[in-house]
Amino acid sequence: MNPTSTDWGTRLNHSSGSVVFPGRVAIHGSRRRTDMKRLTVVLSARPSYGHVYPMMPLAYALRAAGHRVIFATGAGFVPRLRALGFETYSVGLSIAAAMTEAHRRLGNTAHGPDWEVGFTAFVEVAGAATAADLLPILHFTRADLVVYDQVDFGAAVAAASEGIPAVVHSVSRKLPAEIEALADGLLSALWAKYGFDEAPLDVFVGDAYLGIFPPSLENPTFLDHPAWIPLRPVPWSEPTSPLPQSVTGPGPLAYVTLGTVAASPDIVAHAINGLVDEGARVVVALGATDDVPLGNVPDGVTIMPFVHQADLLPNIDLAIHHGGSGTMLGALSCGIPSIIVPLDADQPINAGIAAQRGVAIAMDPADVTRESVCDNVRSLLRRDKYRSAAHDVAMEIEKMPHPGEVVADLVALTR
Repeated sequence: MNPTSTDWGTRLNHSSGSVVFPGRVAIHGSRRRTDMKRLTVVLSARPSYGHVYPMMPLAYALRAAGHRVIFATGAGFVPRLRALGFETYSVGLSIAAAMTEAHRRLGNTAHGPDWEVGFTAFVEVAGAATAADLLPILHFTRADLVVYDQVDFGAAVAAASEGIPAVVHSVSRKLPAEIEALADGLLSALWAKYGFDEAPLDVFVGDAYLGIFPPSLENPTFLDHPAWIPLRPVPWSEPTSPLPQSVTGPGPLAYVTLGTVAASPDIVAHAINGLVDEGARVVVALGATDDVPLGNVPDGVTIMPFVHQADLLPNIDLAIHHGGSGTMLGALSCGIPSIIVPLDADQPINAGIAAQRGVAIAMDPADVTRESVCDNVRSLLRRDKYRSAAHDVAMEIEKMPHPGEVVADLVALTR
């Protein structure tokens, strides 16, 4: 089967109005409507799993509703998206390239969360590149709407320059206003390149803001904002190999991942050993990193490069992860508590709010040992408060509109 010529990724169930796509996750409410005009919608995201994958359920819902869906992303993700049958164009830079250039411009080689470096990378470097590459694509595709990942600021600039509504698709919690203000100068300079003396759009909000964080984890100052449209976070990942046999068996099942980029073998090894000491079976996803030295891996531990999280998460009892929004919200969608070891980007923020909500235990990477993991695993498994809180958040997520249910809201923006 040629996936570029056959819409195998999305099948509309006309009896239930649900979209079924790879991962066997149903998105309800996206029945095609004859009274809804057909739009050309451009989804723009930086080429990273944590930025592209959260947008996939909406992409499938839009396509099932009869709209033309175009992806604009970095070269590394173009073949993946075309293989799923999506019209896709190479736009802008990778996050790694933008960060490298930001460090060079600032003379800063530090790693870890740094808002000056981050905004330089995503506004001055990646933002400028995205705006320049995307603007002609919006013109020749006659785009009606742009949906951009939360930090793909150049897409908002290109959309405004073309007179097209621009919608934020969040991939994280809404940032505090005082942090967003740190980007004011860089954003003003980017807008000025396109002839705007003043910003015609707040790029952190857009003409609408699709928020995937449930209310109790979202920035509380933003919940009453008229642009906020809650959007259920639906776990999605590309189909991979079948789940290992270790998914079924005695004892609790744990999932360990530190994301698709970072390699921290000591943390992973401590997590594995601590879990095994507590009698858990363990599935580990190492991501794109090869040859991670984990030493002797105990029995009952399955090591994989990638795991189809949409299939795995409903089967686990706890997770140890980095605090990436996709993994954290995916686990919470299933009512699963976590141990979070934040490494970079927005992960410390996610770890903090999850711990405050009572759905996770946050650990400093420097404090991760076999013994400390054992202690925290015991707490998660034996203290009902964590699972009860995670269940409450799962119920919150269940009440959020499915991607198909927000399609009409997006169409309304173009009228």
